[in-house]
Amino acid sequence: MTRSLWYLALTVLLASTGCDSTEIDPFENDGRYFSVYGFLNPFQPEQTIRVVPVRRSLEEINDPSDAQAQINAEVYTVNLRTNQRTDWTHVLQRFVSGQDTTYGHLFQASFIPIAGETYELHVVRGDQREATATVTIPREQTEDATIPPLEAIGDSAWQPLILRDLPRPWSVTGLYFVTANITDDVWIPLPYEARGTSLGEDDWQFDLTLTADSLRLRQEILNRFTPNIQQNESTFVQVLEAGIRLVFPDPAWPLPEDLSNLDALAQPTTPTNIQNGYGYWGSFASFTYSWNLSPEAAATIDYPRFFYERDLPD
Repeated sequence: MTRSLWYLALTVLLASTGCDSTEIDPFENDGRYFSVYGFLNPFQPEQTIRVVPVRRSLEEINDPSDAQAQINAEVYTVNLRTNQRTDWTHVLQRFVSGQDTTYGHLFQASFIPIAGETYELHVVRGDQREATATVTIPREQTEDATIPPLEAIGDSAWQPLILRDLPRPWSVTGLYFVTANITDDVWIPLPYEARGTSLGEDDWQFDLTLTADSLRLRQEILNRFTPNIQQNESTFVQVLEAGIRLVFPDPAWPLPEDLSNLDALAQPTTPTNIQNGYGYWGSFASFTYSWNLSPEAAATIDYPRFFYERDLPD
């Protein structure tokens, strides 16, 4: 299973719940009306949650014409400091697993959650009975980092980074600060598959894979700046800084170490922060650390250098 945050949120199976139709079912299931699973992501402009009405039968939507493809629910969030309300839009999402195709109810909204702010989620039935949840976006962590000497074997070089007193991250992203004569300075992110090496306790080593990143970085620069490059006889691109961004689930979110069991979090027997419902609505914190690249490190990624028009792909 991929670690993509959006893919995980969209494909989680809420196997304990279902819905029959848009009519209000008198079945109350001990005052629980919806299963909800998702999170607020302060690193994306689009937010998504999965919603399943609690009904007598399992949700199984095989075609958009099925009765269960309709949902009797309104979703909105409120920033509890500003009282700003954001309405979420319903999307019937198609899920494909092998030869099987099913559908599920997603709700989406366009906004970027702000660190330190608290948001309240409302999932409201037509009879005004609702499931709610509250989450506070964690502030960015500011722990110190240790930068050991550059390491190299053969033609490969990497920059270790040691961070202390941090939980295991959900995701790791390498960052490169690029300056050029054709555009504003910009940080270019390169997502990593590796999630760090434990050094014991809550200490971790992360490796910025400079040599391996060089081709990806070059391609990202071409993807972003090709129109600007084509308008110039030559383009000077220099990488001045490098960094790393770690993303952590908020401490209260009971995420399993084995991400393939993510669907288990939606079961009635698991911890929940949904009032009058099941599931979990979480959030993420981040830690970002950057440093100036030494000339030795910069040389391993073949920068600074010039791009010419003949370097551009056909």
